[in-house]
Amino acid sequence: MGLKPGEIVGLLCTTCTRTDAVGPLHIDVHRRVLQGESIRWWEAEWRGRTSHAHLEPLRDSRGAVIGVIGLALDVTERKLAERDSTKPVAGSRPSLKTPSTA
Repeated sequence: MGLKPGEIVGLLCTTCTRTDAVGPLHIDVHRRVLQGESIRWWEAEWRGRTSHAHLEPLRDSRGAVIGVIGLALDVTERKLAERDSTKPVAGSRPSLKTPSTA
């Protein structure tokens, strides 16, 4: 995602994007987590990359939500491979034959 380890730890989600525009969906998702909701495997686009994110409320010792903790996995290459695997290959024709099992 073009980030160094720990580069965005402790920052507001609006700060993390630097000069990029923060989409209203990103803000909404973080607000929902700050209200106590868990978001599992949310797919997000940012800086031309695709990530799957898991966000959880960060709670203090009394259980009050004090922030958001999350994990984002860059799945851009997988998404591109999936997209490319569904494209027809030039010069190929669909086969109506059933594979033989010998």
